[in-house]
Amino acid sequence: MEKETERMKIQIVAGIITTAWTNMSVILLTMFVTVFVSLFTAFLTTQISLLEFFGPTLIIEILVVYGLWGQRQRLIRRTKHLDKMIGKIESSPPTAIGTLTEILEDLRKL
Repeated sequence: MEKETERMKIQIVAGIITTAWTNMSVILLTMFVTVFVSLFTAFLTTQISLLEFFGPTLIIEILVVYGLWGQRQRLIRRTKHLDKMIGKIESSPPTAIGTLTEILEDLRKL
C-alpha cells in the first residue's frame, strides 16, 4: 500500500463531496430566487395580492432552508468519514482504505 495512492483517493473523494454540496446548495437557492422573482414581478404588476405572493414564497423559503440544513448535515457526516479515512492512512502501520469504487459506495450511504 502506497500512502500517496491512498491520499489521492481521499483527495478525489473530498472533491466529490465539496462539489456535490456546492451544487445542491446552488440548486436550492436558485429555486428560491426563481420563485421569488416570478411571484414578486406578478405582485408588482398587481396581478396577485400580497397574500398570494407571501404564501408560496414562505413555503418555498421554508423548504429551501430545510434542504440546506439537510445538505449541511450530509456534509458533516461525509467530512467525518473523510477524517476517519485520513486517520487510517496516517496511523502506524497504515491501513488501506479500499478501492475508489468501495469508498464512493460507502459515501452514497452517508
